[in-house]
Amino acid sequence: VTSTGRIEVPMLRQLLHTCYIHRYFRVAIWAPFFLACGISIAVQDSGAPFFVVAMLLPPLVALLAASGSRFWVSASKTPLAQILDEHRERLLAISTPNFSVKGLADPRKLYNRNLGSVPRIGRGPERAVPAGTVIDLLRTYRSFLRDRNEYYVDRNIIQPLTAPCQVSYAELAGCSLKESNNFFFVSHYWGSPFWYFVTSLANHANGVDQNGWKTSVSYWICLLCVSQWAIDEELGSGNIMQSSFFLSMHSGMCNGTCMVLDENAWPLTRCWCLFELIQTFNLELENPEGSFCGLILCTALGTLDRHHNRAEASWSKSPAAKKIKKSATVQIHETTGYDLALALVHKLAHVDLGEARASQEKDREMIMQAAAQ
Repeated sequence: VTSTGRIEVPMLRQLLHTCYIHRYFRVAIWAPFFLACGISIAVQDSGAPFFVVAMLLPPLVALLAASGSRFWVSASKTPLAQILDEHRERLLAISTPNFSVKGLADPRKLYNRNLGSVPRIGRGPERAVPAGTVIDLLRTYRSFLRDRNEYYVDRNIIQPLTAPCQVSYAELAGCSLKESNNFFFVSHYWGSPFWYFVTSLANHANGVDQNGWKTSVSYWICLLCVSQWAIDEELGSGNIMQSSFFLSMHSGMCNGTCMVLDENAWPLTRCWCLFELIQTFNLELENPEGSFCGLILCTALGTLDRHHNRAEASWSKSPAAKKIKKSATVQIHETTGYDLALALVHKLAHVDLGEARASQEKDREMIMQAAAQ
């Protein structure tokens, strides 16, 4: 398994270039050989045919043993696959009513009975996930992720988890934002390490609500809130104004845009992130009274927010924030590196939408047309 998919190695090459055949070669060769020699000495009349059989038998035994070992290993699940199955069952127990794995001897029956009954959540803001859900994802796969980025998370974790039921991760996890709650939209680059991404959001959430931030602060994250099995629909079928991104930002429930940045400021080179930046500025102009707190720059060292007072005012309007103390506002953390701040300012001063890139050229063309309007 790689960061962008899987590599299938032919069986013959597996046998020749892995430990399968070497593991059994010495035992399979020498044991029958000495056995054949002993029998040949005891039976002098056996002649040449017996020695031919004795020489051919060890390689055949080694090949059969290696093949059997190879098929046994391929049939067993990898540690990642085992954790994926356990994690999926845990998520189904939350999202699917009357879910139970007891009494199911065949795991395939589990999928047939429960995966098709995962409650669907409409596209847009209702799929926002609590900060605790994002942290749980990192903790569950920390030993596999290390410094791997969100492209790896998508291909090797999110897609395998959601493939049986063809839904978004937010739906599988049973995340459904209530109408009375607000959320923060997250603009980010998938090429950054996933731990950096999660740490940046955790810092921001802790600044919003120092007590119950894992459940009270929610985020709309494309990696988790967009169904990877209905990409065309999620992107608005060619109309960016009907995309899940646009609908979420303009839902009236969005408190602000959290852009996750490091010293390289990669989101400022991506078309989708710059489109989200434009929408953020438009929403800020449409809400001069402070109902939308604008752009919040999030890093693993802290949060840079030029509107921390407005962020407090916006968040305090939601029922989830009634118990939040005024001292727990989003602010410029003292731990935020000075060099990092200077690097971000330099990048922001040289933003050029014309040089921005997207994974799909058709997405870039759609965004450029929307920006020109």
